[in-house]
Amino acid sequence: MSKYIAKYIHNEIIIHNMKFIVNCLGAIVQVVFILIIDKVKMPAVRFMINLQNCRTQFEYEHTFVMMLWLLGFINGYTAIFYMSFVKGYFYPNPGVHEIYKDYNTFRNDLCGAAGCNQDVIILLTFLLIVKTLLVKCIKKVFFPIMRQLFVKKKDTKTEAKTQLEADVALGKLTEMTILLEYAEIVSRLSIVLFFTAVFPFVPHLVYLCNYFEKKVDAQMYVTSRRRPIPRKVSGLGVWFSIIYFVVTVGVLINALTSILTKDFILTTYHKHFYRTLDDFIATRFSKFAISDYKTEKIKHQVENLTYCLYFSPYRYPHEHPKKYQKMPQRFHQLVFGACFIVIYQHIVFLLTRLIAQLIPNLSADVKEHIYHLIAQEKKLIRKHRNLEYMKKRQSRISDKAPPILKLRS
Repeated sequence: MSKYIAKYIHNEIIIHNMKFIVNCLGAIVQVVFILIIDKVKMPAVRFMINLQNCRTQFEYEHTFVMMLWLLGFINGYTAIFYMSFVKGYFYPNPGVHEIYKDYNTFRNDLCGAAGCNQDVIILLTFLLIVKTLLVKCIKKVFFPIMRQLFVKKKDTKTEAKTQLEADVALGKLTEMTILLEYAEIVSRLSIVLFFTAVFPFVPHLVYLCNYFEKKVDAQMYVTSRRRPIPRKVSGLGVWFSIIYFVVTVGVLINALTSILTKDFILTTYHKHFYRTLDDFIATRFSKFAISDYKTEKIKHQVENLTYCLYFSPYRYPHEHPKKYQKMPQRFHQLVFGACFIVIYQHIVFLLTRLIAQLIPNLSADVKEHIYHLIAQEKKLIRKHRNLEYMKKRQSRISDKAPPILKLRS
């Protein structure tokens, strides 16, 4: 794409920011595809659930919610996970012939000089802004306004309507509407838990999106939707299991992103084994001979150089018999990182359980109120049983009593 932009556009500002523009265009295309798949997701989930032939309505609803969230999770986070953990990590070295023969392979999908953080940040920003702000504005503000205007133009009656008659023209609030709202909230919670280490500004963006959506939903529920019928529920249901899974996976994702985006693990490993950080930067790059390039164009551009550096740590240089192969230190580093992930997970889970034990589920006032309600309920039950007993006793006494004979006068 950058080649076509450079060919037809000759603006210096655009050419200078070519990488950023291409990343933004790619993020917009990915967000559009995510939105399209979100629209197709609902009928696909219904079709698969109907094929399962669930036995009860409870099982049907729980399976529907779980499958809906799972498809949304895969659709929304596949591209982000690819950029965070896959992109750029399968590039062998500049001398591999396959990367020139088939240029469109994922092995050539490399990150920029600053890493893949920029790509992830751009995609997260566009995903939150476009999906939350623009789409919500069109769906929850623009469409209801146009619907009300159309209904007002269509209805030419000048008679005064009651509240019930006026509410008929409003949109109906179904259980699917609330379900999608839950899915959107859990999706933003996942973004905050997964990618705060990569993009620390994510919580602020999510807060702005939630604030904006709160105002839009308040306006929608008051003016353009029928009043919902509340019902009593015992908890979050299957959403509690989903949130617990997201929090658990978020610990692992944060550990992985800390290793891949931060250098403290690498510096700790290097300082532990070499007792100094003097040549740490040198270990982050490997040497590659110019003569090993497969294209003659690159060789002519750098005729005065014998080797160059490429970003792939702990590989043998071109003078070594095992040139461009991974050194043993690379595997030691991976083991060191795996140990960090295990220790990090156990510390977080231990602190979570400790805090959960210290913080009560119910406050003292709520516990006292519940105890008072239980005592009143027991008192009413005892009173009812006493009344029933007294009624049965009176009926037995009346049945056993002898008939009263009237004497003739």
